[in-house]
This record gives sequence, C-alpha cells and structure tokens, in this order.
Amino acid sequence: MYTQLLILFALIFTGYALAKIEILTEPVTLGINKMIVFFAFPCLIVYKLGTMQLDEALKEDFLMVFLLGGASYIIFTVIAHVYYRLRGLTDKVSAPMMLCTCLSNNGFIGYPVALAFLGDKGLILMVAHGALVFNLYVYTYAISYLRNSARDYKLPMTPGRLLTQVMSIVLNPNIIAVALGMLIFATGFSLDNVVGDYLSIISDMASPLAMIYVGAMLAGSKFTDMFKDKLIWEATFVKLILIPALFFLMVLWLPIGDMAKAILILGVSFPSAAIPIMLGQQLGQDTRQAGQLLFLSTLLSMGTLPVVMELLTRLLSL
Repeated sequence: MYTQLLILFALIFTGYALAKIEILTEPVTLGINKMIVFFAFPCLIVYKLGTMQLDEALKEDFLMVFLLGGASYIIFTVIAHVYYRLRGLTDKVSAPMMLCTCLSNNGFIGYPVALAFLGDKGLILMVAHGALVFNLYVYTYAISYLRNSARDYKLPMTPGRLLTQVMSIVLNPNIIAVALGMLIFATGFSLDNVVGDYLSIISDMASPLAMIYVGAMLAGSKFTDMFKDKLIWEATFVKLILIPALFFLMVLWLPIGDMAKAILILGVSFPSAAIPIMLGQQLGQDTRQAGQLLFLSTLLSMGTLPVVMELLTRLLSL
C-alpha cells in the first residue's frame, strides 16, 4: 500500500516539476486532461468491466456493492453540502472542491489496495465501486453540478437545454464505456486478444497521467499556503475522518458479506479523486483548492488508511 502511495506522490511531483520548468504548459495540460477524461478512462472502464469473472456469491456481493455504493455517494453529497452550509463556508468552497470532498481515488489507489488486501475478489468488487458507481455518479450528477455552478451555464432551464444536458450525459464516452464493458462481460466476449492488450496498455496509462496532470495543476500554488489554509484542513478532515467514520457505523451492521462491507468502507476512506479537478478545468472553474485538498488528503491518507484496514481486519472475517 505504501509503495502505491509513494508512487502516486512521485507522479504528482513529476507533473509539478515539469510544469515549473514549463515542459507542461497550460495548453499541454489541458490536452492531457481531455485525453484522460475522454479516452484513457473510458478504455480503463471497458477493460476492467469486460474482464471480470464472477461466481454466484461474488455476483451477490457485486450487486450489493453497486447498490449500496450508489447510496453512499448520495449520503456523501448530502453530508458535504450540509457540513459546509452549517459552517457558513458554502460561498468559499468551489464546486470542484465540494466534489473532491465526496469522491475518492478508487482507481490508482483503490485497485492495488483492494488487490493486496482482499485478493482478486476484492479487486473485482472495487471495480463495481470504482468503475461502475463512481463513473455513473461523476457523469450524471457531478458533471451537471459543475456545469450549473459555472458562470456560462447559469441560464434558465428550457426543454431544449434539458434535452441537451441529458444527451451530453448519455453520450459521454465514460457512460458509453460502462455500457460497453457490461455488454462485453454479459456476452462473454473475450478480451484475451490484441484488442484486450491495447485496452490494457491504455488503462495502465490512465491513472499515472491523471496524477501527473494534478501535479501540473498544483504548480500554480504554493505548498506553504496550502498548509496554512484552515479550509483545506477542514475539508480534509471531512474527507478522511468524518465521512468514513459515519459510513463505517452504517455499513458495519448491514446483513451483507464481510468482503462487500470492507470494499464499501475502503471505497470512502481513500483520498480525494482527481476527476473533479479535470472536469472543473474544462469548464473554466477555479480548481486550486480542489488540487490542494487532493494533495493533502493523499498525504494524510498514508496514516489513516492503515488504521481503517486494521479495524476491518479486527472486526470482519476477511
């Protein structure tokens, strides 16, 4: 686990350094952003879903993780909005930062941690959480929330504009990738061929490129300012402590398999995801705070994740 976190930080600092010496300029990073969101991530989703192998017990756990994972994102969203509103911080928190509070890095960190902690079955269940639920949330609610909070999108809703928004969600490459991946899985189409090899190679690029991109975005801000910003610390507390603790208490007593419980709890305990920053930049939003939240939550997760995993080991039959 620590190896993966160290690699993640190395990639972030790589992007930071390349941006500082102007190898990664703003147009280049925007191009990387679009390549990841509209091409690399869809390839990853198709490959992960298309190569799943499920037995009957695992199918039941997979369904539970999918359904309860979806419910969990609704809970995270409500908690985040209520928390910031009660604290009187709503106007100070950008839309990308709000979403970074709700969304976890279930890909680059989640997949290897699930594999190391729970084996192949754990990885498959993390795919349900990190590929299916995550992307359905991102490319339905999250992208609509970002668009509605962007200045250019604050227009009266009309039937035509509503249809445009719905079609932009349905035709999003990531939603199409989810449908295609599930179709490949359901039909038993083999990816043990050149197509699968191609998708696998692109999939391996997606998360590292995302971390390099985030590092490039952080190059415009000072780390010392981040550590002095009480709002960033508070958001990190909500992300790594408050939300996981509340969800832990909810899930622990549910009549579902212990491995499904472990994945659901792990899925909310990882640091912030990079995708709200990428989408926010495409819409011209301020992503500085979201980038700082991602960095600080990832740094502190090196201490919080082992605690979560130890609790899961002690309380569940894994």
